[in-house]
Amino acid sequence: MVSRFFRSFFWAVLVAFAAVWLHFGLVSASTREAVLIEDRFYGIEEEIVRPGEATFVPNRVFPGRVVLHRVDVGPRVLSLEFGYPLEQSEMLGLDESYAIQVHLRLEYRLDVPYLQTMFQRLDEPNWERLDPYLGQRLDYFLNRQIRTMYTGNQALPGLREELYGYVANALVGELNTEFQREGVVFLNALPTRIYVPDRDRYVAALTAGQRYLDQNLNRIRTIEDARANRRAEEIRDEAYLARLERVGELLRRYPQLRDYVAVDRLNDNVEVMIMPSERWFGSQAPAAQSPQPLLPRFDRFDPLRRDEATPPATAPGAEGQFRDLTPP
Repeated sequence: MVSRFFRSFFWAVLVAFAAVWLHFGLVSASTREAVLIEDRFYGIEEEIVRPGEATFVPNRVFPGRVVLHRVDVGPRVLSLEFGYPLEQSEMLGLDESYAIQVHLRLEYRLDVPYLQTMFQRLDEPNWERLDPYLGQRLDYFLNRQIRTMYTGNQALPGLREELYGYVANALVGELNTEFQREGVVFLNALPTRIYVPDRDRYVAALTAGQRYLDQNLNRIRTIEDARANRRAEEIRDEAYLARLERVGELLRRYPQLRDYVAVDRLNDNVEVMIMPSERWFGSQAPAAQSPQPLLPRFDRFDPLRRDEATPPATAPGAEGQFRDLTPP
């Protein structure tokens, strides 16, 4: 009975492990996607799971051993906004209205046999970087093409119609020739916006070029001055806060400095004399002394004027009387 139980348990565990192995090892793709299989030890495998197919990857049962890179093969849509500045528009700091603008809606698909090559050209091992990569390649391609069409200001009047004709007739074929080694097949190109600057307006901007440069320099100078002032204010605030922190620490240690701090904040034109008091000395105040005899006051005595209302200042004589000290 016990041996039969162990045999049943063994077969149950074996069947459960086989089910888990089949569940994790089977990789399938939908009708619009393909799957690249990357092994942590061996890299990208040559076998690609094509749309609507499935394959068994035995190493996937080990956690973290196999990574699946799924990609939608299409049809896909890419929106492109391309700008080509005119000759001196960047140097003069002109806005985008002085640039040739081509906005396109491109429909394309990915060729499965070239997916591994395309994946290795991405700047990160992630299919989300595909559209930015294609956008950079398309910018370079259109820049090269428009450079052959825009030969100078004399070509501006008819350039817009020429660009519309190029997008409608030749763009898709040239793009497929450009991307054939990377497995990108373009199906359609729809121009959503094509803009060419007016020649007379651009010539007028070139004539007033020095004024544009001065305006840009003034704007840059204003921005830099504002940044410098802000940094100076931050430095002053840091120094002031550090000083307050130090003063607060000293006041906690020596509370009697509070009067000195208050006077120190006064204007330089204000003259203040602080007389010692008991709170300056705390418990170490000097002991009371015996009263001293009062001395005669001479602050209101004028020896040149005899005032009857004011008694003359006298001093004790030899017989204990007071004698007149008024000069003759």
